[in-house]
Amino acid sequence: MALEARALVRVFSAVVVNISYRLAPEHKFPQSWEDAWDNLVWLVEHAVDIGADPSRGIIMGGTSAGANLAAVCARRAQVEPLAHPLTGQWLNVPTLLKEEQVPEKWRHLYVSMQQNADAAIFPASAMAVLQELTGWDMTSPWRLPLNSTHSLAGLPKTYIQVDGMDCLRDDGLLYDEMLKAEGVESRCDLYAGCPHAHATFVPGKAAERALVDVVRNFGWMLGQVVEEGVAEKALCL
Repeated sequence: MALEARALVRVFSAVVVNISYRLAPEHKFPQSWEDAWDNLVWLVEHAVDIGADPSRGIIMGGTSAGANLAAVCARRAQVEPLAHPLTGQWLNVPTLLKEEQVPEKWRHLYVSMQQNADAAIFPASAMAVLQELTGWDMTSPWRLPLNSTHSLAGLPKTYIQVDGMDCLRDDGLLYDEMLKAEGVESRCDLYAGCPHAHATFVPGKAAERALVDVVRNFGWMLGQVVEEGVAEKALCL
């Protein structure tokens, strides 16, 4: 996340905060999620104190577990309004839903958990291990954004990234469809043949492509156009 954070500062003169939160197995569910929310509330309330201008936009995001935290916090902000509203969420290879939460017309497309069950990075079996370590309550709105009973309508602009060889691939693809169906401005990029969080774990051209896409789509969420060369320079590619 440090690479993306530095690039966002360079391109947008933004204040970027990488938050910390307590982890399992020492701190069980929902401690991490509560920490993420408390961080968000404090940062939004004290935005001016840390040199930020909330009128330019507030975006929360992350990769993998961080993307899940961001999505859950964006949903909570719908019912517990922040001092300044979120204007964007970046969800990179997120965990977002259960199969039964997918609308019937798209349920036949929810296949990545089976197709990529034996993926080299984050196989489906890892979910069972994490369940044991964290004590997830899969019915809680803290765990999955679709466990909230509030409509998806009204969520901020959303940028989703998914990897083709990831068991979580269809979480992102279908959440993108569900958001659009509710009138939310949403974009989704698919990196075919790439494993979970490839931009973090697998350096190379595909990783560089994903990083450039992050910077350019932060621009979209902030209402700015960022040329590819500008993003590459900011990322030192």
